[in-house]
Amino acid sequence: MRAADDTFATQTDANRWLVGQEAKILDGAWQNPDLKMMFGAYAEAWFKDRDYAATTRERNVGILNLHIMPTFLAMPLHTITTPQVWRWRTGLLDAGVGPATVAKAHTTLRTILNTAVDDGLIQRNPCRIKGAGTATHAERPFLSVPEVYRLADAVPPHCRVLVLMAAFCALRFGELAALERRDVDLEARTVSVRRSYSETRAHGLTVSR
Repeated sequence: MRAADDTFATQTDANRWLVGQEAKILDGAWQNPDLKMMFGAYAEAWFKDRDYAATTRERNVGILNLHIMPTFLAMPLHTITTPQVWRWRTGLLDAGVGPATVAKAHTTLRTILNTAVDDGLIQRNPCRIKGAGTATHAERPFLSVPEVYRLADAVPPHCRVLVLMAAFCALRFGELAALERRDVDLEARTVSVRRSYSETRAHGLTVSR
């Protein structure tokens, strides 16, 4: 049993309100007023459950704290609306935050709220701005094969293989830096990536496997 938020002038008004609440329950649109989870608490718990690499976690937590929490920290999840998300995104852009960072912030917010939908805390995700999670980048320049070899010849000899493997094996720098001699099988012509170095402000240089 749950009391209405207000009293009614007539029995008819009360019955009409009750029918409306029953309809919401049947449609799955009724929200428990006791579930007033704040966005800040929910987002922090959400991040703790993510299996992020150290650098990815630090980057995403930075975006959360710098660009999302100042607006949504103390807001109950169910009160966040699409117009509020619009204003938040526009405010970031007007403040000079880069489009790529704004797109990442919107994607992070949308992902958190998608989980809130799955958890039954909100009925639908208010992040409904088409294309807001993508940023247009100018095409990045790239080296031709002869230019790669000229670059490899220009660096100190012990760094030559690093340039060649970066260009032709598509490995991340952390993966390249963690390679050891035993990871290279010259007979099979394979390179095994078993580790990766990452560096964060919180934990310094770490290795993941």
